[in-house]
Amino acid sequence: QFFAPAEQATIPLLVPREHLLAANSLYQATSMGATIVGFALGDPILRGLNHLLQTVGINGGEFLLLPFCYGMAAISLSTIQMREPPRKDSRDSVWKEIVAGIKVLREQTSVRGAMVHLVVLYSLLAALYVLAISLASAIQGLGPTGFGTLLAMSGLGMAVGAVLVAQMGHRFSRRRLAAAGLGTITWCLVMLGQLRGNLSITLTLCGVLGIGAALVAIPAQTTIQEDTPESQRGRVFGLQNNLINIALSLPLVLAGALVSSIGLIPVLWVLAALSLTAALWERPWERC
Repeated sequence: QFFAPAEQATIPLLVPREHLLAANSLYQATSMGATIVGFALGDPILRGLNHLLQTVGINGGEFLLLPFCYGMAAISLSTIQMREPPRKDSRDSVWKEIVAGIKVLREQTSVRGAMVHLVVLYSLLAALYVLAISLASAIQGLGPTGFGTLLAMSGLGMAVGAVLVAQMGHRFSRRRLAAAGLGTITWCLVMLGQLRGNLSITLTLCGVLGIGAALVAIPAQTTIQEDTPESQRGRVFGLQNNLINIALSLPLVLAGALVSSIGLIPVLWVLAALSLTAALWERPWERC
């Protein structure tokens, strides 16, 4: 809760405005890369630590990995030299801080639209975390316990999409990038329902869906960083963090209940309709 808003508010202080899109692309690519590596290597590393430390009489050695990673991250962050403007002491309540962040969203149309894109995107991704179990169970040879493979493939797609946005994203308007990404997600959701059970096709669609997610997330995050007044970034990114946490939490509950009651394909269609509505809301056919 402290780190995420500060992280997003710090990037515009360290990176010139004209390089923000590339910086956010690099941030997204390395984050997804770390997630994929964590899924792949986490279990053997934890087992190795447990076995290694048991030989010297220390039990529970696997629990030392996370404190070590957080400690290394804290040390690396302490080396960053950043010229941050001095802040006046604020005695505003938390509620006033939240209201100030909402006021920025109300006044800055571009920031509000980008925030909506992120909330919709993370709601879709959270629902897919649940649906991945059902999709994996329909694939012979994978099974429900193999859903991590589908998630890793979507993470790989996001990393590839981040590289594409970094290289070519400046050639297109943010509105059309968002519409293209949401349209891609819509198509993938429909196809996942129609072609479920085939491993190679499902993996491919998960990868393409990840590319579409990158087309939405990176321009939206860059827009928020560019158009939010510097003095309000902490408030806005704190609000963003809370909204994304809600967007990640509610679909985890709702998607599972819906799949149990109406089935997998209708839920995929509902998510596709939500994504398509968000894409059409951008009116990509208009000149930007």
